[in-house]
Amino acid sequence: MAVEIQIMEMRARFASFAMLALLLLGTVAHSAFVLRSLQITIDAQKNGDANVDERISMFLDSQDSVDLYKSGLSINDLGSWKERTGMSEMRYHVSAAKVNIRNIRIRPQPLEQCNNVDGTCYATIIIDYTATPLDVNGSGNSTTGMFLLDKYRPRTTRYTLNPDTISTKRTESGDLLLDQYTSLTIKIPSDAKLEALQPIPSDLIDTLELPSSTNHTFTWKNAILPKMQLVYTIEDPLETEIIEFFGSLEGSATSLFLGPSGAAIIIILGVSIVSYVYLNRVSIKAK
Repeated sequence: MAVEIQIMEMRARFASFAMLALLLLGTVAHSAFVLRSLQITIDAQKNGDANVDERISMFLDSQDSVDLYKSGLSINDLGSWKERTGMSEMRYHVSAAKVNIRNIRIRPQPLEQCNNVDGTCYATIIIDYTATPLDVNGSGNSTTGMFLLDKYRPRTTRYTLNPDTISTKRTESGDLLLDQYTSLTIKIPSDAKLEALQPIPSDLIDTLELPSSTNHTFTWKNAILPKMQLVYTIEDPLETEIIEFFGSLEGSATSLFLGPSGAAIIIILGVSIVSYVYLNRVSIKAK
């Protein structure tokens, strides 16, 4: 009988210990900053750069988290915000190994929809920056960056999205994965002609016809993007080609006269002009 009582006491103690462990585990796993949404917007530029805007919306579930957020409003460092919030998505969603990330701004927004009874609030942190190619070769074709450039014919440039530069979650096969919290928007210039798009966003499946000169904004939400592809072209007006031609001609002339042979060329031209004028005068007098 005594042994059974001891066994029951041990079981009761074990159960109490297990409940305490679960309670502590739940406390540790609980985050004071809860992700509500992540909106990634990539605005393509004509030179191949991309202006990126990321908006991380969150729920602050206690007065402590509200105070912690308010005390960091002047912080302009993403690493500090990631440590402060404990959120894995508090990062750049463009690969720094593929592009240069420049002109970075971290802008925590004012608190909103605060509940004074339970001390909770909502907040958004905006991260914006410019993604530029790592290098550009001499022909003007971008070999790295979010968009690869190919001037495949006069006045016309083809732009091809490099999906490897987008750093969201991935499937086992390597495709881009947008979870229930994440949306991705890509904007192309207003004078661009869309040539290829894969996959087509759900809101455009029934209306998009390629090539298209009217669709310039594309948004994907809560989706897998297999073999993602986005290709568009921009054709410059004829006057742009003329201006570029004379600009290059002026540059060539300048480099010619200021180069190592510039002095000799100037002397030869001067002698030629003087000789022409002299011979012309002699010819007139002979008549």
